Amino acid sequence: MENKILLKIKNNAADLYKQNRTIEGRLIQFNQNWYDKMKSIQGEFLELDTEFLFDNQYNTKKSKYSDVGLRIMDYMVEYILLELKGYRVKFNYPFIEILELKTGEILKANYHWNNKGNKLEMLEKLAKYEIIEQIKKDYII
Repeated sequence: MENKILLKIKNNAADLYKQNRTIEGRLIQFNQNWYDKMKSIQGEFLELDTEFLFDNQYNTKKSKYSDVGLRIMDYMVEYILLELKGYRVKFNYPFIEILELKTGEILKANYHWNNKGNKLEMLEKLAKYEIIEQIKKDYII
């Protein structure tokens, strides 16, 4: 992987979308095409578009699922994954797990990001690939 930030879409993303659109047993603003799209990407990894970052939703780059990218709500994302400089970093805000690729050793599990800023600040550091340097500074990997 070459410095890509990936979103791991939950295996039940379509059902979560439907639940989010259900009020008192009735579907409100439900889009069947979007539901079908969510079913097609369940369990998949999609590349994050870092041009515009939000704390409750993500834009993806174009892929085999969409020519223009998709907007994925936070509740549909299981975790965010980055491989960079010999490390694999798995984010499930506010927790971060760091795996050294060379040894397969988990260097830090449940590193807690909250003391470093909010989710949007974390994503901005991630988008600039500064996250490993921040963690190294804190924990001297």
